[in-house]
Amino acid sequence: MPETIQPPDKDSNIIAALSCLLGVLIALIIYFLKKEDRYVRFFALQAVVLDISFGVIFFCVYIVAAVFMFGGQIVAIGGGLAAAGTNNGGAAPLALAAMALPFLGFGCVGIVFLTYAVLKLYTAYKAYSGVVYRIPYIGAFVENHI
Repeated sequence: MPETIQPPDKDSNIIAALSCLLGVLIALIIYFLKKEDRYVRFFALQAVVLDISFGVIFFCVYIVAAVFMFGGQIVAIGGGLAAAGTNNGGAAPLALAAMALPFLGFGCVGIVFLTYAVLKLYTAYKAYSGVVYRIPYIGAFVENHI
């Protein structure tokens, strides 16, 4: 069982909050420089794991968005050609629906980014306040590794 993490003085709160906000490189530097402060190390390593996790999630969501974008264009072109070859225009709604796919894919990217930004800001706020906030799944992993 790891020892408990005590909220430290105000300087440590500021350093922990900055490690949450300033990205992987700064968080790693803080993690390796503040060896005696478990509070700062916890938030710095949690920020590193969060950034890497969301980097993987962003990569996957961008691939899905790209598939939606190019797949939607192919379906829209095919539907437009099919509608042009018939007199009833039955494929036109399919073409219009396919044109919405890129917006759906990149809408998902926006939702993921918004979640990431809110989570980083909330974690930095908690670190500055002196509260040990554990991000679900990530916090338990980090607490076992500091």
